[in-house]
Amino acid sequence: MAAKFYIYSAESDIATEVYITATPDTSLLLEDQAKEIYSKISRILKEKKASLFMERIFAASDATRKINDIRRKEYGSIDDGVLPSFLVCKPSAMGSFAGV
Repeated sequence: MAAKFYIYSAESDIATEVYITATPDTSLLLEDQAKEIYSKISRILKEKKASLFMERIFAASDATRKINDIRRKEYGSIDDGVLPSFLVCKPSAMGSFAGV
C-alpha cells in the first residue's frame, strides 16, 4: 500500500493555487511515511513551479519534530524556512502521523 494523494488546482488569470492532501501508508514506519509523503509533495511542487504558502500537518505531539526534520530534508531548496502548522491529535488507526 502506498500513501494516498489528492491534488486539486484552482486557476485564475493571475495565479494558480495547488492543494495537496496526503495520508500515509500505515504499514510503514513513521520515518518512511514522512519520506514518502514529502518527497512526492516536493516533486509535485517543482513540476508545477509552485511555492509553499500554507501547510498543515496532522500528527501526535511526539511525532512532530521527526516529521518536520524529514520534511525540511525532503523539501531542500523549496523549504521557505516557515514552520508549518502542526495540528496535534491523538494517535489513531493511522498511527501518529495522520497526514498533510
